[in-house]
Amino acid sequence: MMKILPVLASFKMIIPTVFFLVVLITMRKVLIAIIEDGIFSLKQAKLVKKIAGIYLVLTGILFSFNVLVGIPALILKADNSAALKFLFTTLSSSLSYLLTSLIAYVIAEIFFVGMKLREENEYTI
Repeated sequence: MMKILPVLASFKMIIPTVFFLVVLITMRKVLIAIIEDGIFSLKQAKLVKKIAGIYLVLTGILFSFNVLVGIPALILKADNSAALKFLFTTLSSSLSYLLTSLIAYVIAEIFFVGMKLREENEYTI
């Protein structure tokens, strides 16, 4: 059991990096779509919503890794200060990614509303 904890801890460092690279690639696609189609197109809204989903998945994975790594360590140490530190670290890291996901989702909804307004404006004389 003790040999698997360092492996899980190393995955905890690799996974956010991979997700960050995927988000950067998706953000690049959003910027290219803005240059090609102008602002407030369906493609941009879908890509921003994809970024929100990526961050939501990242939140779940990191929370799961924190629990998988933290609980065995807490059982082996049985230290109250370590338990509180684990709890606050897990919650703060998960909440920051969750907040980022919610902000990206709100931005995606703004793109959807802007797209609808743009379509209505095109039909207005």
